[in-house]
Amino acid sequence: MHFPNAMPPLESEFWTRFMHGMHLGMAHYEMPLQTVAKTFNYWVYMGIFPNAPMEKMPELGQKSDEAVMASVHRLQERWDGEWLPEIVGMIDKWDSFDLEEAATPDLFAHVEQMWEESMRLCDIHFQIVIPVCVALSLFDELHHDLFADDGTFDSHKLLEGFDNKTLELDRALWDLSRTAAADAGVRQIIEEHAASEVAAALEGSAGGRQFLNEMGRFLDQYGQRGSMWGICHRSWIEGPGPVINNLKDYLGQDRDPAAALQGRADEREAAVNAARERLSGYPANVREQFEGCSRPPRLPLC
Repeated sequence: MHFPNAMPPLESEFWTRFMHGMHLGMAHYEMPLQTVAKTFNYWVYMGIFPNAPMEKMPELGQKSDEAVMASVHRLQERWDGEWLPEIVGMIDKWDSFDLEEAATPDLFAHVEQMWEESMRLCDIHFQIVIPVCVALSLFDELHHDLFADDGTFDSHKLLEGFDNKTLELDRALWDLSRTAAADAGVRQIIEEHAASEVAAALEGSAGGRQFLNEMGRFLDQYGQRGSMWGICHRSWIEGPGPVINNLKDYLGQDRDPAAALQGRADEREAAVNAARERLSGYPANVREQFEGCSRPPRLPLC
């Protein structure tokens, strides 16, 4: 599902290495499975296979479940104290490397080090994703067991309205569009020029140059993202066309992303409180299980 298109060799090498991170994540939780990713004719394929005799799978599966659940209950703790500091340390080190002044041998060494550290990030990714997916599945199953007459997706109403990096980015882009809307000249340029021509047109006025500085600060913070997955696709800081196209769309809208998120959070709290009322006559251990599952950790996963 992540690889719908053919890709050049460097890109496919990255993804086959990345999917090895799933193998490492499974090994971390002692799952009796392994993953293999390979490239055939510029297409990446992935398979998941048992790595133990079938008669041992139930025993090994139980052991793996215990390892995963131990992490489920420590997700926030591990994120704050273990995973996030390591991630930030890698990024700070990469940012401090002087790409423009580095000699060619140093650049080669830097690339090799980044390959290695990127694979460590893949490992961390799956160490997080596996217990998160398990936690969400367990909550969905619990909700279905408790409220069998509810709709298929009603459990998700109790988990919506939490902030994440994508929503944070959207609010920042919205704020940037309000800055553009406040300057008639900037707004006119964004609305009337093709995305590829906007930056050059903005350079022609003091207000335009000031807006370009604002957009630069946005890209410094969020520009490593892109409109498609992969290292062969330009990120926004390399080609801000998608950001400018979003600004064009946002200039024609009238909404409040922060208020929308708060509205979702209010709906979630109302749904949680309604569920608590429905559980008021249940045994204490059932109510405790519900409370533990309905409060996910605040991991900025997206």
